[in-house]
Amino acid sequence: MTTMEPRGLVFETTALLNPSQQARELRVVFGYLATDPWAISMVMHTTTPVPWTFARELIADGLNTTTGHGDVRVVPAETAVTLELSSPSGAARLAFARASLEKLIEHTEHLVPLGAEAEHVDWDDALATLAPQRGDR
Repeated sequence: MTTMEPRGLVFETTALLNPSQQARELRVVFGYLATDPWAISMVMHTTTPVPWTFARELIADGLNTTTGHGDVRVVPAETAVTLELSSPSGAARLAFARASLEKLIEHTEHLVPLGAEAEHVDWDDALATLAPQRGDR
């Protein structure tokens, strides 16, 4: 299920958690905001919701080639794409249907085309959050 808004979207899908072991199906919800165009968020719905935020480009590039290192890696195959996540508290492998992640990226590109992210940022607002306020000096 996809919910599109003028400046963002919510995309719900499923994945197989740890597909090479005792796999179980897991509900996963992705979120994307045009005001934060480089990032994509994901919440895995286990017994406790587990949130992750990473670069949208990782998924887009990972549809065609293994990409990422460190906490997030994306590994494509013919009909599936595996998202490998690691943190100090554990690791997980999520296998998504390739078509599902292709649709996710397609929907985000309707809001902000890949490569045009900088055109969708309110730079004055972003700089204002970094600059000290007059009373903060």
